Amino acid sequence: MDKPTILREDDDFFIEVNINGNPETTNGFLLRRCALTLTSPEGVECVGGYDREPSGRWNASISAPQDAITDSDAQPLGYFDTRDLAIEALWQARSNAYTRRPRH
Repeated sequence: MDKPTILREDDDFFIEVNINGNPETTNGFLLRRCALTLTSPEGVECVGGYDREPSGRWNASISAPQDAITDSDAQPLGYFDTRDLAIEALWQARSNAYTRRPRH
């Protein structure tokens, strides 16, 4: 099994590249360290991510409370010309991500 690639990291959050694709073209996840529980046995929760669009642009979003009108639980951060710009936007917005699990 491949070891995950971590792109950014601090005490509470980290951005990890999806191990199932080419690191330069696949999606990635904004993860938050949390308490070990039955619903988070690895001690992390996903609170955002970035993904490549068919057009070649990148999008990023963070978790948000469920919106009854749109049925969405994500807050879009925008569309970006490069992966690095999407990752930077995701990293800058990390403290605004909606979390569901207790802190670690």
